[in-house]
Amino acid sequence: MKVKKRFLYDGMELRIVEREEPYMNGREPIMMTRVIAPNGGSIPISINHRETLKSIAERTIIALDGFKKRGADVKKELTKKIEL
Repeated sequence: MKVKKRFLYDGMELRIVEREEPYMNGREPIMMTRVIAPNGGSIPISINHRETLKSIAERTIIALDGFKKRGADVKKELTKKIEL
């Protein structure tokens, strides 16, 4: 996993990373860009192929603000331990 950019949201550090992930039933993994929360979870945001890191960060902040406006406790969700 390679960290491409770090940015802050509400005092929490979020990371834009590039990592290998399996592709359906393919044999070779592909490189995917993801936004990772402080708890290691992935933030559900679609990322276009040639999108800049700055625009990914801006759209992530807009999406998280939208979740907050709808009543979600974003800080709690991004920091709580993920159970598998």
